[in-house]
Amino acid sequence: MKIVWSLLQVASTVGAFVAFFFLVPWLLDTQPISNASPDVLATLPSNCPAYHSGHGKYTCEWRGTIESNPIGFYFNAGVLLACVTFPYFIALMNRGFRKPSPKS
Repeated sequence: MKIVWSLLQVASTVGAFVAFFFLVPWLLDTQPISNASPDVLATLPSNCPAYHSGHGKYTCEWRGTIESNPIGFYFNAGVLLACVTFPYFIALMNRGFRKPSPKS
């Protein structure tokens, strides 16, 4: 059974990385498309709801801004929190991977 808990910890850690990289674009300076200048609008698709710039490149943010999609943002943040805390609590219950105790 320990191998199952260990695999769940690994899967949860991978899920945390995925959730983090889905959350980061929302945390950037994402702006509604209505705030875009004409030169920015020329580089984005016509039905883009929001955008952000990174390294001199404008990127469409299909999920919108935090204000326009709070449920999606908070759901993603909750998944990240759950994926980060799950391996810790499994280790506290002495299942799966855990930090070895110091030898006396």
